[in-house]
Amino acid sequence: MTRYPSVKAVGKILEDAFYVGLKKPFQISNISFNVPAAYIGSEPSPDLILIVDTEQEDEGRICRKVEGVARALDVVGSRRPITTIITGPKPSADTIDALTKVCRVLPVGSRSVGGQESALRDWLSILLPLEVPEPGQDIADPITEMSKNLEGLNSSITQLVQRSPDGADAVQSGLNDLLYEALRNCGDTDGTT
Repeated sequence: MTRYPSVKAVGKILEDAFYVGLKKPFQISNISFNVPAAYIGSEPSPDLILIVDTEQEDEGRICRKVEGVARALDVVGSRRPITTIITGPKPSADTIDALTKVCRVLPVGSRSVGGQESALRDWLSILLPLEVPEPGQDIADPITEMSKNLEGLNSSITQLVQRSPDGADAVQSGLNDLLYEALRNCGDTDGTT
């Protein structure tokens, strides 16, 4: 799809996350846009993702292209958000500031080259689906694990931990009982009731 290795590495990660690559140049209405790579997502992430490379293209030209895409989407009434992924050397603060006025900006630098896919995935994580481990037997129940280590603790703490499976209200009630008992005992020792 592209001759830029860093752009290609970003594209591979996006494709693995089910983003669809657009042909070069892609069109909005009757206007053609030529960027190193462009992708679209589907719900719940319907972003139009533009991948640009500051090593291969001037920052001013990149800004003009991205701003043109944003204007074209406005003209056709699209509500699709734009994300621009910037590979290559980090652009100036002025360039990033100008781009953030029309899109979300993710500068990833040249990290995508040289086998640092995990670092690149971290940079792109906002665009990628959340990976949640499947529940299994190797996941411990925290209450059970904590209950195993109650030996040697104050009996008051043990009582509170044992109430925890019944919920926060049960623990709160137990704590109130302990505080009431402690206050009552303090009152008995100094001669007041």
